Amino acid sequence: MADAWAVARAVSPESSASSPIVLPVHLAPRGAATTADYLARVREHHDQLAAASVSPGNWKAASLPPLITEELRNFHDTLYFGTLGIGTPPQLFSVVFDTGSANLWVPGLGCKTKRCGNRPRFNSTASSTCESSEQGLGIRFGTGEIEGRVMRDMVSFHGLRVPRQAFLEVREERSFPEGFEDYPFDGLVGLALPALAADGTSPFFDSVMRQRLLARNQFAFHFGAQSDPRGSALVLGGLDVTRLAGPVRWVARDIFLVGGHTFTFSPADYILHAEDSLLAAGEEDSDECAFAFMALDVPPPRGPLWIFGDIFMRRYAAVFDRDGDRIGFALADHDSAAGL
Repeated sequence: MADAWAVARAVSPESSASSPIVLPVHLAPRGAATTADYLARVREHHDQLAAASVSPGNWKAASLPPLITEELRNFHDTLYFGTLGIGTPPQLFSVVFDTGSANLWVPGLGCKTKRCGNRPRFNSTASSTCESSEQGLGIRFGTGEIEGRVMRDMVSFHGLRVPRQAFLEVREERSFPEGFEDYPFDGLVGLALPALAADGTSPFFDSVMRQRLLARNQFAFHFGAQSDPRGSALVLGGLDVTRLAGPVRWVARDIFLVGGHTFTFSPADYILHAEDSLLAAGEEDSDECAFAFMALDVPPPRGPLWIFGDIFMRRYAAVFDRDGDRIGFALADHDSAAGL
C-alpha cells in the first residue's frame, strides 16, 4: 500500500511567516462492491438533503417543482385509468398508464369488434393535425392481441401538448378473455423504455422529455384502495410527498433486489378476496380468493420473473426517475384524508 503526503502551511500568531507541516495520509484500497455501496449511500444522502425543507427533519415539507397530477379512477382495485386527448380538437379517451409496455394505442373508427363498438373511437378525419400512414403494427399481450396502423397527432395531457406523437389506431382486437369488453378503459399509454416501442416510434413520456416539458423527468404512481379518501393519482414531474409515510428508497431500475431495503407483505397485502375484485362475479358470500402476483414464463438468465403490479404499488408508492435511470419506492400514507 502506497502512502500519500499532504502538505499544510501553519501560520504563527506572532508572524506572517509560515513553515510547512507534512502529514502522512494512508490510502485504503476499496473493492468494487464497497465503492458501489459508498456511492449509493452518497446519492441517497444527497436526495434526502435535496428534499429536506428549511426545518430540519421535515422531509414532507420539501420544496418541489410544479407537478402535474392526474386523478385516476379505480375499477374494483384491479385497474386504474385516467384521461388523455388525441387530435385537434382533442378527442378524449380513458387510458391505462402501463410501465410494462411502450406504445400508445386507442381504437379507431375502423375497429368493429364488440368492445370497440362500446367505446369512443378515434376519428382521424375530425382532427386537423392528424398524419395518417399505412404502417401496420400488431401488439401481443399476455391476454390478447391488437392490430392497426401507426398514426401521428397532437396528444394533450393536463396542459402538456406533444405534437406528432406516434400511436396505434386499433382496427382489430382478438383473443381477449370473455368480459374484456366490460372493462371501462379505451386504450393504453405505455411508459416503458423506448427499446420496447415499435420501430420508428417514441413512447409518450420520451416525447415529453425531448421537449423538456417537465422540471424533472420523473413520474410516480400513488395507488389507493376504493375506500381510500384520497383516491389514486399519476404524477408527472416528481412525486406527491404528502401521500408518503416515509422517504424514498432508490434502487437500480433493472434489479428488484431492493438495495438492502426490505419491503414486507402480509397475506392481506397480496391476496385479492372475492368482495374486493371481480372474481366472484358479484357473489358477496364467496370464499374464493386468488394470488395477486403474476409469474412470467421467462427462462434464465433473465428469469424467472414476477409482476407485482398494483398490489405492491398500493402499499409502496413508486417513482420512475428517467434522469437518474432508477426507480424509487416509499411507504404509502393511507391513514388520513389529508395524508399529513
